[in-house]
This record gives sequence, C-alpha cells and structure tokens, in this order.
Amino acid sequence: MYLSSFNQITILPIHRLIPTEVLLDFSLKNFFKKLEQYFELKVYKKEKIFWKKLRENKIKTVIGLYIQDIPDNFFLLKLKKQDWTRSLSETLKKIDTIVLNQLILKKMFKFSETQLNQEDFIYYVSDDQMAISLVREGRYKMAFLLNPLSPENLKDVVLASCLLPRKSTYFYPKILTGLVINSLRI
Repeated sequence: MYLSSFNQITILPIHRLIPTEVLLDFSLKNFFKKLEQYFELKVYKKEKIFWKKLRENKIKTVIGLYIQDIPDNFFLLKLKKQDWTRSLSETLKKIDTIVLNQLILKKMFKFSETQLNQEDFIYYVSDDQMAISLVREGRYKMAFLLNPLSPENLKDVVLASCLLPRKSTYFYPKILTGLVINSLRI
C-alpha cells in the first residue's frame, strides 16, 4: 500500500468467474427465482449497451451477470432494497463486492468463507472482455461483472474501519516494487 492522491490512480473492477464444476447441482430456474427476491433483473441482448448501463449505475448497487447457458443475454441485477441484512453497516451495504459475496455467493450458492478464498471456487479477472470470453469458451459457468469501487466508497470503508472482501480493489498503476524495497543510493 502507498499514499497517493485519487487523481493519480485508477481503481479497476475485478470480476468474479464461477467454474462449472463448482455448481454441479445448479438450477438456472431456481437461481433466477432467488435473484428476483432481492434484485430487479434487466436483460440486454447487445453487449455494448449492457456495459454502458452497468458503468452508468455507480450510485446504486448494480451487478452484471453473464451465464454460459444463455450466451445471447447480459443481465443487470439492481438491488431492490438495502435491508437484506441487518448485520452490516450502512457503509458496507453500498459496496457491490459485499452484496455479491454476502447475498449471492454465501446466501444463494452457500459458499463458505474458505471457499471464497480458493482460486478453484472463484477466479478473479479485471479485464471485461476476458471475463466474457472465458465464460463463452466454457471454462466458467458464469461471470459476475462489477463496477470499480469508487474512491469515495473506499474512503468511507477505511474511515469506518471495515474490511472488504478479497480482491475488491485493483489499483492502477501499481507502485514499482523496486522503488519501495531497494535502496536507491547511486
């Protein structure tokens, strides 16, 4: 970690891909029933429009979803209500990765905290097109596509002394390790 002003760095999104073998008893119909309890679902046929709609929804909790079994559809999941859990602070309820981890991955898929930290249960990728391509190729069942965490939300989380789920932020550019670790005596 290093100090930098917000205008010098970019926070990129980190998408979550779920391998096919992890979801053996997966029912698409049941999954959508569960999603509809908490989310308003919107379907887009055109990928370009989907990304535009996802990126313009930075204030409300919105998660993108792309599923191998429905390759012509891109889904936007808009959280209907914030009261899905009382155990989280108001600061954390606004964070897309928290909603995804707590509500979808833990509650709907029944993933444990240990499983969430294993690369064979969730694969993380920051490139939008790579996430879609890996699902299209059949290597993954679905991709949860996220907006980047805003600097303001990150600041709120830090000031509230809260923890974020693994891989919630990807700062770019990365600091050059050699400049921090090695002596620069010339």
